[in-house]
Amino acid sequence: MGLIDIRELRFSYPDMAPTLNSVTFELQPGEILGVLGRNGTGKSSLLKLVTGELKADQGSIAVLDRDPFIHREILQNIAVCNLDIVPNTMCTVNQYIDLQSGIYGQLNYDEKPRLLEKFDLNGEDQLSSLSTGKQAAALIISVLLRKCSLYIFDEISAVLDIKMRRAFYQEVKGLAALDEAGVILATNLIEDLEGLADQVLFIENETSHIKSSSLGLESLFIAKEVI
Repeated sequence: MGLIDIRELRFSYPDMAPTLNSVTFELQPGEILGVLGRNGTGKSSLLKLVTGELKADQGSIAVLDRDPFIHREILQNIAVCNLDIVPNTMCTVNQYIDLQSGIYGQLNYDEKPRLLEKFDLNGEDQLSSLSTGKQAAALIISVLLRKCSLYIFDEISAVLDIKMRRAFYQEVKGLAALDEAGVILATNLIEDLEGLADQVLFIENETSHIKSSSLGLESLFIAKEVI
């Protein structure tokens, strides 16, 4: 069973031109899908369709073999990480991670010391005292500690410094290497996906096409404006 199977998906907001048109792709366990496109091309809308926050106008969408808009229980097996999820800055890093356990169930605490060190975080630091990048790293760690079938990262790397971004790439590879989980990484930065994604869905001007690897991504932007 695939994790995601989307066929001829079409979506538009009321009284607006189509945001997504004829999107088709599959995601299998152990794979990383990159979703690449300029700001405003529909990347986040696609992810909201995958998690059932939005309903498609046409086409079919199956996540964990079910329609995510109808079967909301599948969200228990999906971890989402984006900058709209703002950590509670009135607590420490450790307290924030503990709060996630209360929301999502038991986290894999054995991995917490390693991840804190890798992202250069002190668990006793007050989140309010940290940079935006380190607050985002605390959010990433809380997501990485969850045991899920599908992990979705929506343009989270933009606020990370170089060291944290490299750590993030390594951990994303580790999630997929288990051959049990799939990962979607949405970004407008080509370097986020090169050598990382198994396939790339490129969205541009209401159209999309899938590349079977992340090699040669720069060719997608030849004769186009820089993102």
